[in-house]
Formats: sequence, structure tokens, C-alpha cells
Amino acid sequence: IGLIGDARKKRDKEFADNARTLASNLDASARNAKSDDAASIGRLKEDIVDDRIPLTEGVHGLPDGLARSFDAARLKEASILESHRSDLTRIRDAYVTRLEGAATETTEDDLKRRLLAQAEKAKDLDAWITLLSPESEKVPKKSTGSFGSGGAVGKWVNRSYNNETQWIAHANGRMEIVGERWEVTWEILDDGTLQVDWNKKAPYRYTRDGDGWIGTNPHGGKATLTPGDW
Repeated sequence: IGLIGDARKKRDKEFADNARTLASNLDASARNAKSDDAASIGRLKEDIVDDRIPLTEGVHGLPDGLARSFDAARLKEASILESHRSDLTRIRDAYVTRLEGAATETTEDDLKRRLLAQAEKAKDLDAWITLLSPESEKVPKKSTGSFGSGGAVGKWVNRSYNNETQWIAHANGRMEIVGERWEVTWEILDDGTLQVDWNKKAPYRYTRDGDGWIGTNPHGGKATLTPGDW
């Protein structure tokens, strides 16, 4: 149990070093970012909890530089976990070897059976670790948010006119209405408003509302965009 604890201390120190490196990279990016993007970077930094690297699949328009920083941090985290498992495997293997050696040396049949049974159980590494020294799992947070014009890129469910439609905002400014062939565009205006333009109709206009958008349809009625899970 002591050796398992030492392995965990090593792992946790490496986790902390990795998290600090990512936080430092985020700070550097924030210093050179626009105020809105700097605030988004700050929120991403707050999502580094228990030294675990947050997931960023829910962040729209994540700049390439930040995406690379997160990818590098996650690769390092995976390497740390792999190394930690190797450490635990070596501890377990040494334990099994000693049990099997003791079983060979003993002349008591009952003791031999018990020693070999313990060695066999220890071959299931995860179950063995949980039995000897259980540990609560630390789950990385799922980050959300948006950066610049990328705030609308992705899949959406539009609720308006008492019905729902599926929209896909592409990075080139095209808004795809699933199942239709209409020419629709989107853009983020200087005031942060999302405008979806249907050419011959008045545009939809939205303002950011948490993970989605809320606004008005071409006739002034309520319209909402929520992240699509389809």
C-alpha cells in the first residue's frame, strides 16, 4: 500500500506540473487577446480542476494556438497515466512473485493454496488496486464557450414559429438548414450579435445566452439556438 501511495504522489506531481504549464500558456495567450477572448481564456483556466486537463469539445471557435496547447497537455496527461499504470504493474508483479515464491517454500498445503489464490486474484490489476487502496476518480471538466466569429460554428437546434429546425453554422459563414437548399449566411456583428440572413427576409438576430443564443425571428417573435446533439 505504501508503494502504491508513492506511485500516486509521483503521478499527482506530474499532473500538477502539466496543469501549471497549460495555465501558463493560457495566461500568455490572454495577454495578447481581445478583451472578450481574454475572458473566455480565463474561464478555460478556471476549468482546470484537480490538475486535470478540461475537455474543450464544447468550445466554439477555439483558436489554433490554444487548441494545440490543450492537445499537448492532454497527450502529456495520457503519458503520465500510462507511466503510472506501469508503476502499479511493477508493484503488483513483485507482490505476485513473492506470493508464488512463498507458496513454493511452504510445506503446508492449506497455506500454499491461500497464497496461490491471492496471487491469482492480484493478476486483475484494477481489482487488486481497488481492494488494497481505493481511490476516488477525478473527472476532467467539460468546458464550453466561444471565441470571436467561431462562436456560432457548429450544430444548432433553432426553435421559432412553434417548431424546431436543425441548423449547421459552417466556418465560411454559410448557415445550412438541414433538409433545405436555401442560401443562408451568418455573421457576428461588432456588438457581438449573431445575425442569420435569409436574403429576402429580415434576418434572425441573437445574443449569446449561456451555451446558446436567444433572439428574434424575422417577424419579431422569440427564437432560440441551442447546441445540437443530433
